[in-house]
Order: sequence, then structure tokens, then C-alpha cells
Amino acid sequence: MKDRVTKVFTNVGFLALSLCAICYVSFFAWGLYGVFSEGMPLMFKGIIIFGIAGGGILFFVVVRERLIERKTDRYKDVEL
Repeated sequence: MKDRVTKVFTNVGFLALSLCAICYVSFFAWGLYGVFSEGMPLMFKGIIIFGIAGGGILFFVVVRERLIERKTDRYKDVEL
């Protein structure tokens, strides 16, 4: 049962999440630019690469976990 307040807060939440995703993609692009620029020391390039790789690995782990959980959920047919 969705009332007006729930819809407004849902839309605001999705807007905030979208803005956060845009910022994350922007930082990702900036990090890749930094990796390919010649003026940056090798240590900082490694830190940026490990950070991007770590974020990607965590993303895929969460997606995989959600898919497995969806398959084995005992209560998916329960209605409240």
C-alpha cells in the first residue's frame, strides 16, 4: 500500500542514489585518467588501480550473493 509520502520518499531516495552513482562513475573516470597520466608516481597509480578493482570485486560479490539468496529464499512465497 503506497501512499503519497511513501512515493515522495522513494523518489527522493532514488534521486540521491542516482547522484551518488554519478559521483562514483566520475571518480572512476578521474582515477583512470590519473592512472594513464605520466606525472603521477607509480605508487599512486597502484593505489588507484587497487581501489577501482576492489570496488568492482565488491560489486560483483554482492550481486552474486543476491542471486544465490533469491534462489534459496524459503520465504519468497509468504505474503504478509
